[in-house]
Amino acid sequence: MPVLKRETPRLLNAAEIEVTYPKWVWYPYIPANCATMLFGIGGIGKSYMSVEIAAALSAGRPLPGQTSKETRKHKVLLLSAEDSPSAVIKPRLVKCGADLKRVFIPAEAFTLDSWGQKTVRKYMEACAATVVIIDPIVHYMGGKIDMNKMNEVRAITGELHQQAMNTDSAVLIIHHARKGSEGFGYEQAAGSADFVNSVRSVLYAHKGNDGTTIMSHVKTNYSIYGHALAYFIDEDGFKWIGEYDDTETLKPKSATKNDQAKAFLREALRTGPVRSTELVKQAKDEGFPIATLNRAKSGVAESVLRYEDETRLWFWRLIGDETEPPGVTSAPTPGADNYVNNYLATHD
Repeated sequence: MPVLKRETPRLLNAAEIEVTYPKWVWYPYIPANCATMLFGIGGIGKSYMSVEIAAALSAGRPLPGQTSKETRKHKVLLLSAEDSPSAVIKPRLVKCGADLKRVFIPAEAFTLDSWGQKTVRKYMEACAATVVIIDPIVHYMGGKIDMNKMNEVRAITGELHQQAMNTDSAVLIIHHARKGSEGFGYEQAAGSADFVNSVRSVLYAHKGNDGTTIMSHVKTNYSIYGHALAYFIDEDGFKWIGEYDDTETLKPKSATKNDQAKAFLREALRTGPVRSTELVKQAKDEGFPIATLNRAKSGVAESVLRYEDETRLWFWRLIGDETEPPGVTSAPTPGADNYVNNYLATHD
């Protein structure tokens, strides 16, 4: 069998590299040529905000902090899996003053596997889109992708970021926040840390201490941080109020490693029991050693012993969750409680 030769990667000399500067769709919040993430809890107005951004970009209307000289009209590809194009999206676009002829919406949702990624590129080429909005990213990841696994998340978000670079476009990913209040800033984003790590800018929709809904700029790779912006939504549509001091709202809350591990467990187990071996692997990927995970378990999760034929299997589930893992049976044996208490040393 012939041996394939591999080319040695090119070596660049720093003195010969030509400096380039970031391009912007909305300075300093949404850079071009890369992916940005907007996340927050359900009902905070993320989808409406994304429509407002799409409308402003399509019409060439300045967003907060911009002047008319800094804007241009974009064609926008809007992927929305949860809202009806006719009953929700178009009426919102109209209220936000969009140039409707410059906004394009796929008729059906799809999964961003290799075929789906190619489909996005074809859509972009077909309508000459320079901005892509994906709402929410979790829906387009499909049921087979584990949002807590770094490598599986990166396969989607990393490809979107690369696609933005290759097409001189901006990709805005809409994502969810964790349940509860653990962490601060971008630590509140649900799932693997790679949702944040794989994008260049992160916007966080949440409530200030006085109850005002605000968008905070919590990660930036290419600029200074933008001011937090207050907003509200009523029957007339989405409205920006102005700058907001979010210093106290985003102040670190001295979360301990144990608090962070508890938050990880709540998120990892929210959809049902997880095999202990798989959970330990996920925790390791997120930086939680087994000892930390076992301490964080108190008051949050429990171990349950189940059997598949003669094979003993351990699962973790949230306390109060009576869901049974599929394909296994309960067959308690004498001493099972001891196994539960010492499962990390005895699990298969």
